[in-house]
Amino acid sequence: MKTITKFGWFIVLLCVSSIVHAAERPNVLLILVDDLKPALGCYGDRVAKSPHIDGLAARGMRFDLAYCNQAVCAPSRFTLMLGAHSTSTGLYGLGSQLRALVPNAVTMPQHFARHGGYRTESLGKVFHIGHGNHGDPASFAVEHFHDKVIEYLDPASTEGGQLTREEAYFT
Repeated sequence: MKTITKFGWFIVLLCVSSIVHAAERPNVLLILVDDLKPALGCYGDRVAKSPHIDGLAARGMRFDLAYCNQAVCAPSRFTLMLGAHSTSTGLYGLGSQLRALVPNAVTMPQHFARHGGYRTESLGKVFHIGHGNHGDPASFAVEHFHDKVIEYLDPASTEGGQLTREEAYFT
């Protein structure tokens, strides 16, 4: 009888554990890439080798009909992060300052943090660091990552046809 009781409690604990696990909020990873097009295996590209991104796409949500909403990269990302078009915000150029033009804006990361308790972080140029723009610290729980990277330019793209080494900040 004790064995049956222990087994019963074990089943109850398993059920409760699975209910608690099912109630957890999902992780959200938003990857923004300039000029990628559908050049990934998960979109059917036969040349691209992208097994890790393909795996993420298979386990997550992939957007097949997502279109650029602005012809310039920074305003396009602003539009996505705000859920408002440039015609409503005035954010048209690379040097646009989000908080100068829309001081009370609630960005997508802020919404996730406030209403879902998410920890938000940015790596790269979500709010286009550069051109006088310092990003939007109010949107993220963690300070923006500023590490130097070394980039080697293809000799064919330089004037002297030489391999060029450049140091820049990761944006």
